Amino acid sequence: MKQFWFAIALFVCGISLVGFFAYWNSTGITSGATEIVFIDDPKADYQSAQDFLREGKPKEAIKVIKKYRTNIENNSEWGPKWLDLFVQASVQIPDVQQLLILYQYSPEAFEENEEASVLVAEDLLLKGQNEDFKAIREEWRGKETKLNRWLNIDADYFILEGKRDQAVALLKSQSFEGEKDVDRLLRLALLHVNDNSNEAWKYLSEGLKKDPDNAKVFSYRAKILETSGKDALALSEYIAASAADPKNPQIRDQLAEFFLRHKRYLQALQVYEESIENLKVTDSMLLKVVFWSKIVKPIDVDWQSVEISNGDLKPLIQYIINLKPWQYWDEKLFDKIPNNQQFLNTSQVLWWLRLISVLKNENDEVAKDLLAHNPFMDESWNPDLELALMRIINYRENKKLSLDVNDFEFSSLEESITEKSKTPIEFFQQLNEIAKKQEDDPNFVLPRDIEAILMDTNAFSVAFLAAGWSEVALELQKVKVIPKDAPQWVSYAYTQAVRENRGGSAALEYANLQHQTPVLDLLTAEIMLTQNNRDAAMLQLKKLQSDDDEVGLRASWLLGLAYLKEKKLEQARATIQENKLLMDNMLGVEALARIAMAEGDMSRADELYSSIEDSSAEAKSFLARKAYSDQDWERAKGLTIELLKEYPNSKVLRSNLIKIIDSQKKARME
Repeated sequence: MKQFWFAIALFVCGISLVGFFAYWNSTGITSGATEIVFIDDPKADYQSAQDFLREGKPKEAIKVIKKYRTNIENNSEWGPKWLDLFVQASVQIPDVQQLLILYQYSPEAFEENEEASVLVAEDLLLKGQNEDFKAIREEWRGKETKLNRWLNIDADYFILEGKRDQAVALLKSQSFEGEKDVDRLLRLALLHVNDNSNEAWKYLSEGLKKDPDNAKVFSYRAKILETSGKDALALSEYIAASAADPKNPQIRDQLAEFFLRHKRYLQALQVYEESIENLKVTDSMLLKVVFWSKIVKPIDVDWQSVEISNGDLKPLIQYIINLKPWQYWDEKLFDKIPNNQQFLNTSQVLWWLRLISVLKNENDEVAKDLLAHNPFMDESWNPDLELALMRIINYRENKKLSLDVNDFEFSSLEESITEKSKTPIEFFQQLNEIAKKQEDDPNFVLPRDIEAILMDTNAFSVAFLAAGWSEVALELQKVKVIPKDAPQWVSYAYTQAVRENRGGSAALEYANLQHQTPVLDLLTAEIMLTQNNRDAAMLQLKKLQSDDDEVGLRASWLLGLAYLKEKKLEQARATIQENKLLMDNMLGVEALARIAMAEGDMSRADELYSSIEDSSAEAKSFLARKAYSDQDWERAKGLTIELLKEYPNSKVLRSNLIKIIDSQKKARME
């Protein structure tokens, strides 16, 4: 049966370099070798392999099975039995590529194994091997027991053939009990999502009733909701999907992508960082982590120890990892990348890194050219930032924020870009409004604070700061002292960025260099509290608490919490109640609830937290614990999902959600 091994080799080379040899060659045996294996007790080994399969240990079973390779080769008395075990083990892993190889060698080995046949049929169909697919499908027609699986495969065949109506008719022709019906309903939803989202939603809702914890259903519901502009509800579904299948990196990637689309970069990075630590992430995910951690905030990962598969993206990922922390482009390093021009044409990551590098090197002309001829303009990750950078360059050249089509060759200009942003940053919006006023009145004089920023050496850095790309903003900052007449938010935002990326002590040093304002004094007091410098912080807060504005409100709140931590409950309550603005604010209610809890008055705490449930994460946390204690699983689950929207990487919250889901499942079964 040497031709068997030759056939296997041909098949592997034609399809993939994984599969059969991965198992045999791990012991050093090559496909052309002849080896005599002395067996003491084949019956005992056969029983041992069967036991491993019953225990769900297919890889252990294969270690035993591959000792009997010659039996399979020679089609000896035991050969079919070992081959059957090999098929069973490949199903359990599951290793579809291996099953395809085995099917090519011995189709008869699949005659009694429906699950193996289903897996092979699905893969043949996806690979476009229709004749082979039809052969295995006909083999099982009329004797199927996995009716739902074959129905879905048949529908997929119609879909791939462009016969949508036939696929819909087939999928509607039968239904199944419980979770077996979910994949059918998912297909119906996908077939209707473009022309009838309500119908698609109906199918997904039905699927969720049949399998309340199906990650795919949550994921598709999330996409429909997000497309409809219902972002808060969409986030709930993305989080539910992640909780339902916590080990699925693609599901986690969908959650992180949602945060990226909505410019919640730190939360996206938290999701990605946790995924790298606990899951085998794809290279496309790894590229995003490497890029955004360089752009927004460095994460604590030893990049040199991270496993990168030998895929197309490996050179690009390694290139970015090998850049210095302050470096965004290295021409010599880039020249060493194989097919680097292809990456330039297809990777928006590289476009942004080049742009940031030339801005850092003060090469405005090259930056202008990159912005004007951006090949990724229609799919830009931050069109508002691009437009702001173009306006800044134009203002520094021509004293105009409005753009000239001839200068920038920019299709539809402002309209085409700003329409893509659901929540334009106030700074960017200001620039857009001023540009419009300049078009209407060439003599329009810019506000003094905006003029100060545009002509400052930190102008580009401020644009990245406004966009939330904090690490870039810090690296592009030329002068650490912000002009006195610049908008107050600038020094505040820089201090926050330093705090987030460099730590509290560095943030205090930075803040001390700036022109002092009440809002910056408030921030430094808050940082001092976290640095355990309570006396200095409280002294500063007492000076600010009398301000009849947002600063006074927050100063009173922080001061009240400081008293609470010192267990001075009466002083804490008085501080909160003396500020009228705070008493009408969620923060004031939260503080009073904390004081009630410290006094042991849980009924009062419950009353206070219930009054702000919709707006307060702290209230949701308290009420979720209470609901769990009361075995109100649905309420506990809903509140925990709401909390995960704000803290998606909280291991405690995700663990709580899994516990709640498990408790809910047990309750259903009782």
